[in-house]
Amino acid sequence: MTRISLVELAHKAIASHLQHGGIAIDATAGNGHDTLFLTQQVGDLGHVYSFDIQVTAINNTAIKLQQAGMSDRVELIQTGHQHWLDFVPKHHLGNISAIMFNLGYLPGGDKAITTLMETTLQALKQAPLLLNPEHGCMTVLAYPGHEQGSVELDAIENWCQQLDSKYFSIEKIMRENTRLLVPQLFIIKALNN
Repeated sequence: MTRISLVELAHKAIASHLQHGGIAIDATAGNGHDTLFLTQQVGDLGHVYSFDIQVTAINNTAIKLQQAGMSDRVELIQTGHQHWLDFVPKHHLGNISAIMFNLGYLPGGDKAITTLMETTLQALKQAPLLLNPEHGCMTVLAYPGHEQGSVELDAIENWCQQLDSKYFSIEKIMRENTRLLVPQLFIIKALNN
């Protein structure tokens, strides 16, 4: 039996909530894999906002989208995800169907540059303003295997515990492993009330 990766599980969770013509956010563009996935899901009538602080990540994502012929569906924004309310138009507040976080450092990039607990927490606190309250879904993939990652994971778990269970369901998935610090996926879904 083939084991599905946490990234694939995140994609599966998002795919069940993100329709053709939807609006989505990639909070961490990285090398463009999640941005491309979101872009494919929203189709030619949808739109994706993709954020990253590193120009390398923005460039890598732009190349991936250009090769797929999907650049026109995406707005690449070189800034931290904690600033997304400055870039997402007001008419999209409460209308975002999917948000994806893939935290840590840029694969193949400078491992000294990582997402930070403070800015990730700021973005998470703003996320309920963005998510569609009827069918929004957010995934947060955290990597506690480095110093900043452990601190970030603790903050994410604390934030999840503070979410109102009347409005959000939270599922935490981690692979069984002999190592203590394994990646963990959080799937947060808005409950249709």
